[in-house]
Amino acid sequence: MEQLNGIVTYFKTLKTEDIRDFILAFFIAFLFVTFSSLVAKGLIRVFKLQQKKEEARKSPFYLTFRLLFSWIGIYFAIYVISPSPQVWAFTQKAFEIGMIYIIANFIANLVSYESVVMRRIRRNTDVPHNDTLQKFACKVLKVIIYLIAAFLIMMELDYDISGLLTGLGLGGVVLALAAQDLAKNLFGGMAIVLDKPFKVGDWIKIGEFEGTVEDITFRSTRLRTTDDSEVTIQNSVISNDSIVNWSKLGKRRHSLKLNLPFDLPMKTVDKIVKRIRFVLEANNKVVPDSVGVFFSDIPQTGFEITIYMYTEITAFAPYMEWKNDINEQIVRVLESEGVKIAYPGQNIYIHQKGQEYAVAKIKENTEKIIQKKKEVK
Repeated sequence: MEQLNGIVTYFKTLKTEDIRDFILAFFIAFLFVTFSSLVAKGLIRVFKLQQKKEEARKSPFYLTFRLLFSWIGIYFAIYVISPSPQVWAFTQKAFEIGMIYIIANFIANLVSYESVVMRRIRRNTDVPHNDTLQKFACKVLKVIIYLIAAFLIMMELDYDISGLLTGLGLGGVVLALAAQDLAKNLFGGMAIVLDKPFKVGDWIKIGEFEGTVEDITFRSTRLRTTDDSEVTIQNSVISNDSIVNWSKLGKRRHSLKLNLPFDLPMKTVDKIVKRIRFVLEANNKVVPDSVGVFFSDIPQTGFEITIYMYTEITAFAPYMEWKNDINEQIVRVLESEGVKIAYPGQNIYIHQKGQEYAVAKIKENTEKIIQKKKEVK
C-alpha cells in the first residue's frame, strides 16, 4: 500500500523537464517490443534450436525469448525515468514476478506433449513410448511447474508460506472429504494410463457408450461416438466398469445358422454343406483352417446348418463389407441348388382317408364361432 501511495505522489510532483525522460523511456520500450521478434529468431538460429522455419513461431524458445526481451525493455525504460525509491521498489518486485512467470511458462511449454522439443525427443529415441502415458505425465508436470511458480510469486509478495502450508495441513481433512470424487477420478486416470486398457484413438465400449477415445485427462475420458457426439465419462466409472477395446482385435468371427426345408433330400443337404465349405475355404480373406460348416441340428423349423469362420479384417467398415460378400456367396450356393431357406411356421398334414371328415369338422367349428358372435351382438 505504501508503494502505491509513493507512485501516486511521484506523478503528482512530476516536473516538466522529466517529460524528456518519459519520451526516451517510451522509445526504449517501443524498440525492445518491436524488435523482440527479430531477436528471438536470431537467437534460435545462433543456437540452432529450430530446424524448420514454419515451426519457429510455435517454439517455446521463440515465445520465451520474445516475451523476455520485451519485459527487459520495459524494465530499462522505467529505469531511465529515474523514479522514486518507492516506484523503483515496486518496479523491481513486478519485474521479478514477471520473470518467474516467463520462466515457468517456458518450462511448461517445453514439457508439453505437442512441443517441438518433445516431438524431436520421441522421433530420435528408439525406446518404445506410450502416447497416453506421456500426455498424462506432461499434464502432471505442467501443474507442478505452475504450482511451484505460484509459491515463488507468493514469496516475492511477502506472504507467509509456512503459515499457508500449516493452514493447508489443518484443512487437509476437510479438503480430502470435499475432493473425494476428484481423488477417485485422478487415481482412475492413473490406473488407465498404467494398465493401458486403451489409448487415444482406440475404438472402445464402456457400458452403454461406444466410440473413439479423443482424450484422457485427470478427471475424465472423452469419447467420440458414431453419431459424432462427444461423451465425457469419469475415470472412476471407467476403472470400475468392463471395457471392450475393439481396436485390439486380432481377428473377427462370423457365424450364422441356415434352416433348410424338411422335404429336402439328405443327398442335397450333404452337397450344400460341402459346397459352402469349399467356397469359404477358397476365400483368401478367411483365416485358413478356421472354417466350420456342419449339419448341426433338426429343430422344428427345418434342417439346421451351422457355419462359422474367422477373418483378420478387424476394422468395422471393411469387416462389414467382407461379411456382405460371404453372405452373398452362401446364398448363391443355395440358389444354384434350387433351395430356399426355411422360415418359422407350422405345416398341417391331413391323412387322405380322413380328409373329408377333417374339412367338415373345421366347417362346423367355424359356423359355431360365427353363431356365437351373432348372439353376443
